[in-house]
Formats: sequence, structure tokens, C-alpha cells
Amino acid sequence: MGNLSFDGLHWSMTGPVPMRAGRMQVCLDLQSSMLLRLAAAGHVSRWLWVEGRRDPGRWADLRRAVYSRAPSGADGGDPDLIPPGGGRSSAFR
Repeated sequence: MGNLSFDGLHWSMTGPVPMRAGRMQVCLDLQSSMLLRLAAAGHVSRWLWVEGRRDPGRWADLRRAVYSRAPSGADGGDPDLIPPGGGRSSAFR
């Protein structure tokens, strides 16, 4: 368990094995819960099951962030991943 944060371009996660500067991919979206994959260079991908009931006040923020696109000129990264973007900082537990 840890905190998931988004800086508008990259994702990071705190916890026993922190991960920084990652890309997020939505693998399954059930509206009230999602299966996400967080990938970063030099790290094994992390699979995350997130549920809106854990923090209902921030759920819409998380959903917008994982579906947002990278700003123009952002690095291409992994073409199989949905690039994050949007310019807002957001955190979800």
C-alpha cells in the first residue's frame, strides 16, 4: 500500500518500494474501480487495483488524470502506455 501521485506528466508511488517518473495505463475500467499498470524505466511494472469507495472525494480526479494526455512536446515513452498529462498535481491513496 502507498500513495499514488501525479505531477501532470509522470506518476509516482510511495510505499515499501517507491517508484518515480512512471507512466500509467488503464487495463480495466469498471467505473467504480480500475485495474492500473504503473511502469517506469528500471522498475518492474506495478499492478494497482483502485476503488472509488476508498476516497470518493478524489475518485473523479484520479479518473480524469489516468485518462488525460501528455502535453505537446512531452517525451514519447512507451507507445503501449496511455501517456499522462494535464498539468495538475493529484494524489490518491
